[in-house]
Amino acid sequence: MAQDETAQRTETIRVATYNIHRGRGLDGRTRLERIAAVLATIDADIVALQEVVGATPLKPGQAAELGAALGMGWVMAPTRHLRTALFGNVVLSRFPVRHHAQHDLTWKTCEPRNVQRVDLEVGADVLHLYNVHLGTALLERRHQASRLASLVHDRRVTGPKIVLGDFNEWARGLATDILAERLQSVDLRLHLRRRRTYPGFFPILHLDHIYYEGLVEVLNVTAAPRDRLTLVASDHLPLVADLQITDTRRARRTHDGHEGNTRRAREGTEGTNTRRTRRARRHGGHRGHGGRGWLGDRGGARRAPCEKVLRERCGAGVFARLRPRVGAPGGPARVARAERGFAAGQHLHMRMKRSSKPSARTSARRSKKRLRHARSVSA
Repeated sequence: MAQDETAQRTETIRVATYNIHRGRGLDGRTRLERIAAVLATIDADIVALQEVVGATPLKPGQAAELGAALGMGWVMAPTRHLRTALFGNVVLSRFPVRHHAQHDLTWKTCEPRNVQRVDLEVGADVLHLYNVHLGTALLERRHQASRLASLVHDRRVTGPKIVLGDFNEWARGLATDILAERLQSVDLRLHLRRRRTYPGFFPILHLDHIYYEGLVEVLNVTAAPRDRLTLVASDHLPLVADLQITDTRRARRTHDGHEGNTRRAREGTEGTNTRRTRRARRHGGHRGHGGRGWLGDRGGARRAPCEKVLRERCGAGVFARLRPRVGAPGGPARVARAERGFAAGQHLHMRMKRSSKPSARTSARRSKKRLRHARSVSA
């Protein structure tokens, strides 16, 4: 006999989300080495970046420079062009990337937005990471939050999922309610005394969030050290979380090599039964009546009067729609219901025809109108 074994594997990873604001600090200078120094201090395994300037015809782009400085792989999901460069979201990772995709979240004529999905091989598991940057308008975020929740909650994508980024939601609104309804949120109040991340030098708003789904446990949430470098490098502060991912896999073992053959034989039998059922339905029969045609089978003598009644009283069109149901158990009752329905339809049709005739008041009004028109023409 086959035996099922459940093997649980856990991986502890550190993820971070950081809006780098094109590498431009609060002092107005674009210095990417400050961003790299902040990320090196965080020492995260996976980093979700927003507002990153990509490659140009002359430069490799900020994603390539940060990846080379930190020794991490990267993938970019551009949303639009910034002059001659790409502009969008980037995921830096120390784990191999199995799959990468992006989904459009643009609403009407607002700035183009998207969600970046990256599937990472974390040990023996596959982690689905969603990097987002929502819009600044209220109605725009409502649309984007609903679309994002549907994408993440897709049951065809199995395994642990993490959603993080800049949501531009500083107060609990409809977008937060939509995401919290389908996903689990990291409650920063349990881990941080200061949970606001914008603006960097004096944070008063909480714009960056982390959601998750599946077997994910939040171990700790930390913030980057509030030194001069971190406060000036960008207009946001990075948000860091330590997560434990558990993947449950069911390993099936066969006994003497016969389990696979037995399963295939069982599937073949089920397929045969399914084909027989489809063939019986195609020919109009039912399992209780032999699975044959209309006449000539065991229910043919009983079905012939039903056919005649339907054809005479309901017409050819109604008879064609009701024909596959007459042979089922309770055929005469179905015919009676069809007759009552046909009579009710005829009665309703006659009432509509009578109601379509104009009333006496309407006829008098029309006659007066025609009379006034004739007098005006003769005058």
